[in-house]
Amino acid sequence: KLVIKNAQAGDNASAKFNDVVYGYYLVYPAQGSTSTERHTDAMLVNIPGVKGDPNVTWNIKSEYPTVDKAIVDNPEQGLGSLGVGVDDSWEGNHGMELDSLVPIAAGLGVNGQTANVGDLLTFKLTSPVPDMTGYDQYAFILHDTLSKGLTLLNSATDPKVVVKVDGKNLTGDDYTRSGSAELDGTTKLTIDLSKYLTANKQLAGKNIEVWYQAKVNGQAVIENPNTNDVYVEYTTAPGQTEGGVHDKTFTYTFGFALDKRAGDVNGKPLAGAVFKVYADTNKNGGYDAGVDTVIKFAEGTDGNAGKWVVSENGVDVVTIPEGGKLNLAGFAAGTYFVEETKAPEGYNKLAAPIKVVIAATIDDTGALADDDPVIDYGDAANGIADANGTTTDCNDGHSVVVVNKSGALLPETGGMGTIALTVVGALAIIGGVVWAVRRKRSVR
Repeated sequence: KLVIKNAQAGDNASAKFNDVVYGYYLVYPAQGSTSTERHTDAMLVNIPGVKGDPNVTWNIKSEYPTVDKAIVDNPEQGLGSLGVGVDDSWEGNHGMELDSLVPIAAGLGVNGQTANVGDLLTFKLTSPVPDMTGYDQYAFILHDTLSKGLTLLNSATDPKVVVKVDGKNLTGDDYTRSGSAELDGTTKLTIDLSKYLTANKQLAGKNIEVWYQAKVNGQAVIENPNTNDVYVEYTTAPGQTEGGVHDKTFTYTFGFALDKRAGDVNGKPLAGAVFKVYADTNKNGGYDAGVDTVIKFAEGTDGNAGKWVVSENGVDVVTIPEGGKLNLAGFAAGTYFVEETKAPEGYNKLAAPIKVVIAATIDDTGALADDDPVIDYGDAANGIADANGTTTDCNDGHSVVVVNKSGALLPETGGMGTIALTVVGALAIIGGVVWAVRRKRSVR
């Protein structure tokens, strides 16, 4: 128990606490509640540490409504398995049939996650039923804003949600839901539980749970967070409402450039090479032909113009343009394999796919660690430090340098074409020897 003696209250019924160290504090009136009806005015106060700044903002959690938002595991049987009145037919399929989400501990959810464009994410809102003692009418409205990189399912104007209060599935008669597509590309989702909660004041303190889903789309920003922001609008006095503390989740997707060079990493740029990119489907760290999933791409638009973005309905091959560099985007953290299917004319095709590993660290708040993501490729991705592999530099947009050598293919590269050339060459030599021997005999 910490008693702060230098708190000073003035005529405006406020109190000031000086020289308080960073941390969490339970603040309540020493003489008890200031309300004979609400029983308690205890508040959990967070005093955050901001280095070099003596004036900080308090994030207060009290008996007044708050909401917690998290990204949770996708239900195995879809949202319809969580509640009534939801038709599973509206749910989208996973973009690439790949589970890009990292394991979510104990089903509690996370504030930050990486995802491929096309991945389906499930969001969960949790809030306690407020104490509505003394109110004949009480407003309780959840306002959620999805950034333009997230597409609400079923649609912006027909959102599909599952709502539970104290474990009970609510029907469409118990609450209202609405959604709208905004001019700035964001989507607004509103869930109004005022009527139900006002009629069920005895549930104060019980859990409100709301689930909905969204897909990461081709407008997702790369490396910066795609945010999802929620707050509660609640009654503060008869006829008056206020917006509570906001809570956010962050979804990240990444990209890298294929930088095609002739001869060595500093050689002239090359155009015309054709590539496929595969995801490490079985997560064994090695390329498995026929097992690993080819990723499709579509040309990016708006903020992603100039990039080829992961797309469910795109093409499975990409071609290096003039200038020798092609930007790819829309990847979750994970392992990928870049296969050259056609080399520029006059150059040898790569004998094996290049391994590319995208690694990112996200803390409990959902923030991405400084200088992340780290993208390794070639032998560096296999833990071998040599000239054939490297860690990309954030300043150059994570370029994966791909080098082609000019000249004829060598037999030891192992391609069927080179074996055929070898056989043809050997036959030509033998034929030449036979011709020389016959000619010599005929001269005699």
